[in-house]
Amino acid sequence: MPRLLLPREDFEGWVCPPSEAEELGAGRASRFYFPRGLDAEEAEKKIAAIRSEMYRALEEDVVSKLERGFVYVERQTARGVRRGVVGTIDLERYSFAKGEESLVRAGEAISVPRAKALAAVRRKVPLECTSAVVLYRDKRRKALKWVRPDELELLYETPDLKGYFIEAERAAVLAEEMHGRGEPAFLVAEGNDEVAAAKLHWDTVKKGLRPGRTMHPARFVLVEFVNLFDDEVELEPVHRLVKTEDDAAALLDYLGRNVKCRREGNLVLPDRPADPATIARVDELLATYCGSNGGKREYVVGEERLREKLSAPECVGVRLGCFDKGDLFPYFKGGKTLPRRAFSLGAEERYYCECREVGYD
Repeated sequence: MPRLLLPREDFEGWVCPPSEAEELGAGRASRFYFPRGLDAEEAEKKIAAIRSEMYRALEEDVVSKLERGFVYVERQTARGVRRGVVGTIDLERYSFAKGEESLVRAGEAISVPRAKALAAVRRKVPLECTSAVVLYRDKRRKALKWVRPDELELLYETPDLKGYFIEAERAAVLAEEMHGRGEPAFLVAEGNDEVAAAKLHWDTVKKGLRPGRTMHPARFVLVEFVNLFDDEVELEPVHRLVKTEDDAAALLDYLGRNVKCRREGNLVLPDRPADPATIARVDELLATYCGSNGGKREYVVGEERLREKLSAPECVGVRLGCFDKGDLFPYFKGGKTLPRRAFSLGAEERYYCECREVGYD
């Protein structure tokens, strides 16, 4: 059962959505974010800065440690209030390996270089502060039925986010109720590379433990659990965008010759089912083209946002569909893995917010 850490004051000045982590003036938790694309020297400097900032937060008493338990979260979204539970998963029960069944599965193919880079961060810092979201299946919505915010201690509140404390005894019961039958019972929906990094780090740590010792803070990773079958949860497609280096027409022609589709200007609409095979095929084509001709690929949530980006004449977009959420968990039987960014839970991100000690007992 975890002991989470939260800022003692100025909560709104602390939290930060991942998409804003590199922006000037972002919440203080953004200082724990490790950006992409750093060379070896830059990476070492950034890790040192993150480590220093985390120790400063601990030593200056910026954060306080809660008693053991979970945090119940209410997040305002476009669909209403999405409910979640911040806790931990046991990395001994998690796998991202293709073809391997486990209680907790990666929800998409992992970027191994990114996961290794994040694992290198975890090796040298005392805290974790993740944006990972893990789905569970509760069609009858029984797990959170007993949770009444007015009976819980309010930990923090912003215009779109509230957090309440669930003490250890109740949290243990809640964990059992979230645990579905079969494997996987839990699926990482967001923050897949973060969770994979925690697994890589734990696999290294446990090799150095004394014989017979199995428990260590690194064995667990901080996540937010969300019920896939809550009304406020919907799977959304993640579209593809390519910024070509010179000629959008060449990419449009290439896609037209290799996948059945129709076009609306620079927007390609594949005439194929909204399933993982279509996503994989589109990704394969875009990777092949960009590998030979150059171009930068992006993932875009929301068709309106995709069409806005297509105002640049050098950009080409591919609008993808999304499968029904009832088909999500069954797909992973037998250890299958979805392509990267096969779906999204929407534009509302899990903030960098709660922390947990991982560097020492």
